[in-house]
Amino acid sequence: MMMRLLRLGLCFLAVFFSSYGYSETKMPSTAFFYATKPPVDLLATYKRVVLEAENTSAEELAYLKKRGVKVYAYLSIGEEDSTRPWFKKIQASWKKTENKAWNSAVMDMTSQGWHDFLLNQRMKALWKRGYRGFFLDTMDSFNLFAKTPEERTRQQEGMVKLLKSMKSQYKGVGLLFNRGFEILEQAASLADGVVAESLYHRWNAEKKAYTDVSEGDREWLIGKLNEAKDKYNLPVVSIDYLPPSRRDEAEKAAKKITEHGFVPWISTPALDYMGVGSISLVPRKVLFLFDSYDQKLASHEIHRFLAMPLEYLGYVPDYRNISEKGLPEEILKGQYAGIVIWLGKEKPDRDEILGTWALRQINQNIPIAFMGGYTLAGHQALSERLGISYQQTELVMPLDMEVLSENMGFEIKPQLRTFDLPLIKKKDDKESWLQIIDQEDQVLTPVFISSWGGVAVDPYVTQMVPTLIEYEAYTRWVLNPFEFLKAALKLKKIPVPDHTTESGNRILTIHIDGDGFYNKTELGGDRYSAKLISDEFFVPNSLPHTVSIIEGEIGKAGLKPDLSPELEDIAREIFKLPNVEIASHSFSHPFDWVLAHETRNDKPADTNNKAKKEVFKAEKGSYHLPIPNYTYSAEREIKGSIDYINKVLAPKGKTTKVFLWTGDCLPNEEALMWTKKMNVVNLNGGDSVMRKGMESVTNVSASGIVRGKYFQPYAQIQNENVYTNDWLGPYYGFQRVIETFDMTNLPRRFKPISIYYHFYSGDRLASVRALRRVYDWAMAQETQPLWISEYTQRLDAFRSVVYEKLDNGWRFHGAEDLTTFRLEDQSLHPDFILSEGVSGYRKLPQGLFVSLERNQATVELNLTDKNNQYPYLKNANARVMQWDIKKVNTRSRVVEFRLKGHQPLEFSLMGLHKKCKVTTHSGVKISGKKQKDGGTLFKMTAKDTGNLRATCGY
Repeated sequence: MMMRLLRLGLCFLAVFFSSYGYSETKMPSTAFFYATKPPVDLLATYKRVVLEAENTSAEELAYLKKRGVKVYAYLSIGEEDSTRPWFKKIQASWKKTENKAWNSAVMDMTSQGWHDFLLNQRMKALWKRGYRGFFLDTMDSFNLFAKTPEERTRQQEGMVKLLKSMKSQYKGVGLLFNRGFEILEQAASLADGVVAESLYHRWNAEKKAYTDVSEGDREWLIGKLNEAKDKYNLPVVSIDYLPPSRRDEAEKAAKKITEHGFVPWISTPALDYMGVGSISLVPRKVLFLFDSYDQKLASHEIHRFLAMPLEYLGYVPDYRNISEKGLPEEILKGQYAGIVIWLGKEKPDRDEILGTWALRQINQNIPIAFMGGYTLAGHQALSERLGISYQQTELVMPLDMEVLSENMGFEIKPQLRTFDLPLIKKKDDKESWLQIIDQEDQVLTPVFISSWGGVAVDPYVTQMVPTLIEYEAYTRWVLNPFEFLKAALKLKKIPVPDHTTESGNRILTIHIDGDGFYNKTELGGDRYSAKLISDEFFVPNSLPHTVSIIEGEIGKAGLKPDLSPELEDIAREIFKLPNVEIASHSFSHPFDWVLAHETRNDKPADTNNKAKKEVFKAEKGSYHLPIPNYTYSAEREIKGSIDYINKVLAPKGKTTKVFLWTGDCLPNEEALMWTKKMNVVNLNGGDSVMRKGMESVTNVSASGIVRGKYFQPYAQIQNENVYTNDWLGPYYGFQRVIETFDMTNLPRRFKPISIYYHFYSGDRLASVRALRRVYDWAMAQETQPLWISEYTQRLDAFRSVVYEKLDNGWRFHGAEDLTTFRLEDQSLHPDFILSEGVSGYRKLPQGLFVSLERNQATVELNLTDKNNQYPYLKNANARVMQWDIKKVNTRSRVVEFRLKGHQPLEFSLMGLHKKCKVTTHSGVKISGKKQKDGGTLFKMTAKDTGNLRATCGY
């Protein structure tokens, strides 16, 4: 639905230019988005957002309001579109004429009936939905019929009367005017600001073309806008129109508009695009397209292999199976940093549609990487645009292979093949990484980089190889995925929101699945394994543990009702421990969540298929523990088990915080929905098992997976079941997880230290000894121990934080749960005077890790190469609760801070010289020990520093 002027269409975003003298007070950033699926994470960075209410859900509106955004609903007051569902309620007496160009009725602003309809129906309905501001469009439409000064005056008076009624009837309502220059003298006090369009670039609806605004038109509009700004002290928003492919021009136009003192927004005439304005947002999402009717996302290469390298670079994969959901119809420029299309070898059914869609994205300057098997090179228009084609003639043997980039042979060297070759030819202006040449100098290029993106096709992407120990096949990268993604998608080098490190130390989590709770240990004493694990590992140290039970194993409604009283007592004692966080591991321990769901009914879906009936009969109930008279229910597994724990096992004041997935750890969307309803975090799944003999980073999983509307965080390192060959032995095998901890730390830190095991690790002497070695190794490291509920907040923050580029750094929005950024470039470090929410940094081989203060919705990181003159945190085993520079003068530097953790505190401060001291809030001096790197190490028996002060004289 296209509407005149700003009754147009879709999304609005803005871009901040810090060097322009931009002021959020006088020039509040403003965004417009009229389409469905508003990108609320990006829009939430703006002070004001205008939405088309009919295309916005209650959840989307609530999200923006929670983030402190002033939201305005679009409301046309001078015309009404005939396509609107309420148009039939418009009475003929309210209308004055028609606007045939926009298929709308032009309204009489003196009509009380029209006023009442707007006030008591349109505004009332929107107010009830939660809108407290209205963007008033078509305020000058009366000029289409009011030709005399007297008639125009009557219309203006009627409009002012309507505006006053709005302010009177809806207390505190905000009104944003579209133009309305004629009534500003009478109504400026009623407005939150004025919006106008086409200062430098306009859309010519008749010619269907973007054109430049004439000097005369621009000067007239500047005069009107300056009058609104200077005479009436109103913020002014100026909207220009340019296509996504001309984004560079849009940024220049936004700069010029800002220099006039106006808030800029450059978008399409339909406002259906994440345009350019007063905040320079850097998109972090990358669209991952794959095409599969039967292969689920969790097992697809694009998720198993490519997602983790993309996340390591600081970007977020956004998956779409085009077999299920088709292709995105919205404009992606401004929302996505790039696109990866990973297809199999077979030509997809929608080859022509997909090729045309990909061509449109490339023409809008969105980089695309084609990976996997099929590259769409058969699509003629796309191939011409990309400068590639299929080899049409027979290759003349023998063949030669030229490796032209150091990024080939990342984990295994490319091998020349004479069959299953990728028949891709390219023009010579591309950067080739690998070429295959026949005896007649015909050249195939399976891997190359171009100005529009890149291509990498099998068998030169990954390759299956046998393992050295397990004798099973696994995959290695032929190309360097990190460098290919950076080069093909033209990814900006950004600070990475890091979920492996906090306060300069590597994060440590420990979580236990409930399996084997009632097993008897072979270590003697007739103890249950759960009791042994508690006595040997939970009680002796203060490390935080997230511990779960399976209700069906220990509860009265489960498999062992006769043992239930004894088992429940052990669980109660475990959950009382101060270093234990309570988790559920379900009611019946589903082994396959999807099949358990699909076979839960009494009858199979196809009741006429006898063979299917027999299979159903055999399978029904086999996908979870054989609990008598139980039929699978996601509600019973999650809500029921959590309610049981909270009512029967949890001590007073303590409730279940986590749900740990069971079996294949592949829940459907319904199951994830129940964890959301129960307000618990969820975890498990993934397949991070990188170790000797399986050294590939393909064995390091992504941070999690999206299922419908919900995110499932993965266990960051796999459990002892994997390291002991499905608990068949060797039972000491879990000690090899230390190899995984080492290999996921250097040369790149991919994962935290995650000790993840089951209660059945208490069954055997060998497994207990292995567990002790793992604990001892972890406790010897510099770590930041966290509960799982705390850690998953870091994963959520990684996905949701929004980036704004500044002249000398970055501003991050929605950063409350963010704790660390990793910078690849160590030549710069934080400027603590200009930064906000930054407490310190630590240089490590893996990068420069910047520590953040807790619960800062907005963090500003400005970088410098100059020496810091303030004490700062190098590392700690605790969270930074407060970090404030309190005094700035030539003779002293004062920092007030507070740290809080799960263990007796150890922290190191840099920048403390002879004239510095650290004291408590009452003035008691705390002594530390100098370290070789210049830091000062402090140790405390407390887990909370309280308020401390570092004072340095100069």
